[in-house]
Amino acid sequence: MARENPGVFTICAIGPLTNIAKAVTADPDFIGNLKRLVIMGGSLDAGGNITPHAEANFWNDPHAADIVLNAPGGGEVVVVGLDVTTKIAFVPQDFADLANAAPETGAFLQQIGDFYMRFYQTVSGKLHCYLHDPAAVVACDTPAHFSVKDVRLGVVTSGEAVGQMVRRSDGEGRLCKVCIDVDAQAVVDQFKQYTALNP
Repeated sequence: MARENPGVFTICAIGPLTNIAKAVTADPDFIGNLKRLVIMGGSLDAGGNITPHAEANFWNDPHAADIVLNAPGGGEVVVVGLDVTTKIAFVPQDFADLANAAPETGAFLQQIGDFYMRFYQTVSGKLHCYLHDPAAVVACDTPAHFSVKDVRLGVVTSGEAVGQMVRRSDGEGRLCKVCIDVDAQAVVDQFKQYTALNP
């Protein structure tokens, strides 16, 4: 579909990149035929969330992540990683706002959000959660909420640091747009707007 409709589709990848790597392997021009590929994954300088080195999506399939971040050809690749997602916190009042704005959808999100926040509380001591995947969706719609830096990237595929996203120093690989800062409140507000539109 991307080959037949170049420049039309934006893909927001919010899990391990296995399927995107398979698409690149099948068609090296795959990413170049997209409008944009937005990836929730990786961490440039913020450390990991599943190991000290690695973010969960990249850790689950580091080979796929390395293939995608170094795919040949054109196309824009935006990496929304822990450098920004861990700056975007949702607290109990935010979930209450969702429930008030959207009685069905918002109440469901409040219920599962409570479970998610209690998990974070056991890890960090704070009753909140991060908007990892929603941040990537917002980045598709409103990239202006994010500050980016062009970086050539690789992913460690073996050893203690497996899954770690690293800067390439050899001048090889594609330039990816890595999100390094974010207007966190704007992302929170936009996520609330999404929910209000789907009561």
